Amino acid sequence: MKESSEFVSEESDGLQVKLFIQPNASKSEIIGVHDGRLKVKICSPPVDNAANKECIKFLSRFFRLSKSGVKMIKGEKSRQKLFQLSGISREELFEKLDL
Repeated sequence: MKESSEFVSEESDGLQVKLFIQPNASKSEIIGVHDGRLKVKICSPPVDNAANKECIKFLSRFFRLSKSGVKMIKGEKSRQKLFQLSGISREELFEKLDL
């Protein structure tokens, strides 16, 4: 997995993680790496910001972060998103992913 770590970068205020989102899935889950991004299935539809809200909720639960520790930086209306995760180290992130 560490070889495929181009989707995460360390910044002064936390980790920046590039995501590829697949909305309308049967359940929310992280399934691997897709085109240099972490692929995340989200059970909400991409309507009225529901998938973005579910993505924040899912990532905060998965990485055991507060919702304020998960912030979307870019990609509000795109499947390709950039998130900032505060309160987790790069090592902890890869430990929890275990892909």
